Amino acid sequence: MLVRKTSREGPYLVRTDNVNRTLRESRIWEIAMKGRTVLLGALSILGLLVSRPAQGAVVTNVVVPFAGTFVNPCNGENVLFTGDLHMLFAVTLDQNGGFHFNLHDNGQGISGTGAGTGLKYQIPMADHTGLFEGGPLPAVVTITETFEMISQGSTQNFYLKSLFHITINANGILTVDNFSVDTACRG
Repeated sequence: MLVRKTSREGPYLVRTDNVNRTLRESRIWEIAMKGRTVLLGALSILGLLVSRPAQGAVVTNVVVPFAGTFVNPCNGENVLFTGDLHMLFAVTLDQNGGFHFNLHDNGQGISGTGAGTGLKYQIPMADHTGLFEGGPLPAVVTITETFEMISQGSTQNFYLKSLFHITINANGILTVDNFSVDTACRG
């Protein structure tokens, strides 16, 4: 588990088990954190810069091919995966100048094969990102993620659940700062 701590130099994360060490070094960590950070940063800047009249929700619903390699943190094996990623985007501009953005994505039929062992995996996953910016403040960002690598054999299954949440009030003061990642190898 990663635990957020603060020192005189600022916030930092402390690992409390070996699973997270493998996780941070894997592409799972990169996908979960780097992509979301860039997306939210860009959307936050866009929301602060754009003058907005009220309008109804703009919804985009897409399914895209999704393939690559994950590292199974439970055994260190590369798992080649393929499937589809279903994404639903919704953007709403409200009467008060607020900007609401929601992204929900979930894997559809994602399966993989261990590069060394040939072991088969099912990989259910889902993410939700919510952003509210009230022209320009307050601002709220919440990201949740669940990810599993379920082996078809006796190899341990990997589970990940993460939460990232911040709230900045109308005075620009950070009032909530929550980040947690829970992982486990079970099987």
